[in-house]
Amino acid sequence: MEIEELLTGQGIKFTVTQRAELLEWTADLAAKNDTTAARVLEEAGVEEILSERRLNGPQKRKKIMDAVYKLRFPSLSARLEEVRKAVNSLKAPEGIRVTPVSPLEDNEFRLEIAFSSREELSRRIRELKTFTSSPVFIKFLSYF
Repeated sequence: MEIEELLTGQGIKFTVTQRAELLEWTADLAAKNDTTAARVLEEAGVEEILSERRLNGPQKRKKIMDAVYKLRFPSLSARLEEVRKAVNSLKAPEGIRVTPVSPLEDNEFRLEIAFSSREELSRRIRELKTFTSSPVFIKFLSYF
């Protein structure tokens, strides 16, 4: 499959930026590996992604972008996956979410607390205190 066919056919809509990135990444990979854009897309598993019936257009677009990004930027992709796994390993209490601010540039994280009443907020703050004192959370912070 040629990249233009992917970008114009298949019922998947790419933004102008996504389209430019995908073209650039594919061209870079093709030049680096002395191959064709079609071969790069094949290596990224694009045809398999397109044939996944359980995915809608936006989900397929994200999987395609992620697959080509992973080929083009393997160390950055590995770092992102490492941070994702570390954050997921925290198993934060319900209503509390930890997310990296900029996982490739620093070790800063954002903490989000969801609540709908004063009582719920008080409970979540108590849970947060227990959570941030846990060995899992302390280990998480020492990792970064």
